[in-house]
Amino acid sequence: MTGADVVTPLREELERRFRTVTRELELAGRTIRLFMPASAEELIDEADFDRDERLPYWADLWPSARVLALAMHSHAIEGKRILEIGAGLALASLVIHRRAGDVTVTDWHPLTEAFLHENLLANGLGPLPYQPGNWALDDASGASGLGRFDLIIGSDVLYERQQPAQLARFIDQHASAGAEIIIVDPDRGNRSAFCQAMATLGYGLHMQAASRTLESGEAYKGRFLTFTR
Repeated sequence: MTGADVVTPLREELERRFRTVTRELELAGRTIRLFMPASAEELIDEADFDRDERLPYWADLWPSARVLALAMHSHAIEGKRILEIGAGLALASLVIHRRAGDVTVTDWHPLTEAFLHENLLANGLGPLPYQPGNWALDDASGASGLGRFDLIIGSDVLYERQQPAQLARFIDQHASAGAEIIIVDPDRGNRSAFCQAMATLGYGLHMQAASRTLESGEAYKGRFLTFTR
């Protein structure tokens, strides 16, 4: 029996609570299985939104996540401590983990950890470190215990107006000296504000256009934002 065939009590619970699907993606000639909600819209909770404007962005497989995951198939990761921010379905982290990389997954939404657990099993992978990642919290003291990282990655994380400054601070508080930060951005309107916030913190920017097509042949428009200091 493969990991994809195992039905855990957690998976049974998720399938009772939500409509789910399993998608198979081909990335760089390898298959990744993703167990995920069938519709992100069905997960919208008005109470969550009224409390902190939380929406289930994590539950979609965004094109930028596929671009980042493909890049992580060949990016240098050996000897690096890696953090994926706003990971959602954590596709890039699954790719890095398959390459035996040292990666930690973070996301704000509490359901991401449960689906990560099931997707690690579905792909025959061992456990990964996971922590909630609330960018609005000041972690200058290091109280979260998350620590610092040599490579910080994220995809399509600039969708709210308040996020550029919050995210820049979060990254800075968890970047080691000489860290590399890679963000795949589909030309969101908040990109300029985020780049300015990172510049204020002393980070230089290299911007490069991503490929105009995904591996599936779908059109894509976006950029790699690479920051170093």
